[in-house]
Amino acid sequence: MTTPNLPQWLIRIAIAVALPTVACFGFYSVDYLDEKNSALILPTILAYPVALIGLIGLARALLSPPPSRNNIVMWALVILIPITFILFVRS
Repeated sequence: MTTPNLPQWLIRIAIAVALPTVACFGFYSVDYLDEKNSALILPTILAYPVALIGLIGLARALLSPPPSRNNIVMWALVILIPITFILFVRS
């Protein structure tokens, strides 16, 4: 697999923008939970970073020269499962 040549400053900006959103999103998602759902705090905090990792994996799978259907499906599930969990917690 060949990697696209992205400028180093673009990667740093993406990290600088995405990293604070992880903490903020986890904090505000935990606010939706009450005392009886305290066991869901850790999965709620980890759901957003896992979805971001899935997004990166899906992008890499789509950019690979022969895109593998199995990789695309796997990374799509890595995105969809945490997002579904977050929507469930926030509803």
